Amino acid sequence: MALAKALADLILLVQGELKDTGEVSWSDAEITDHLRSCLIAYSQVSPRKLAATITALAGTREYALTSYTGLMEVVDVWYPYDTTDPAYPPDRPPWSLPISLTLSLDVVDDPSGATDEKIRLFYTALHTINGLDSAAATTLSDQGALLVVTGAAAKAAMQLAQSVIGTVTVSSWTPRHFKDWADARSAQFNAGLELERQHACLAQDGRSAPYPSNI
Repeated sequence: MALAKALADLILLVQGELKDTGEVSWSDAEITDHLRSCLIAYSQVSPRKLAATITALAGTREYALTSYTGLMEVVDVWYPYDTTDPAYPPDRPPWSLPISLTLSLDVVDDPSGATDEKIRLFYTALHTINGLDSAAATTLSDQGALLVVTGAAAKAAMQLAQSVIGTVTVSSWTPRHFKDWADARSAQFNAGLELERQHACLAQDGRSAPYPSNI
């Protein structure tokens, strides 16, 4: 059975890890912040691989990429690209990102605007969680979601350990107990990220690996 992975589901999983389903020590907002932080860390080692087709405009070499939510890195560009009769091997022109989130085709001739002059863009992007920052879907695998939950629980426990130093806690746990637990969970999270990093190194180079289309 697939894991339920909307934001509310992952918050419950973190609360379960922390034995805090009554929201005594951590608010939903605090846990959400920790989930967001760990989602970014996970995405940095195992990002989404996406592709898009941009309509080339006559006389235009620069194209804004602001509509591509969570874009991290442009890894390949094909131009000119004919969606009905793609060339093989594809044409890969010189390109650059002279301004943040702006693609520049460093070609001699301006695009003509012809229907067979599309731009094929390959890029990596942050993963999303349904309900987090207006995202409509969760793109994490079950394994990735559980890893993010582990990291968020570790961050929450460390947050509490730091906040209760020098105070008397209701439970029998001391700041040291919270820190030791947080350190153990943090080690699990970092080990999981390292495995993801190793898998990425063993996979094909991103510039030649196939990318699914999101358009």
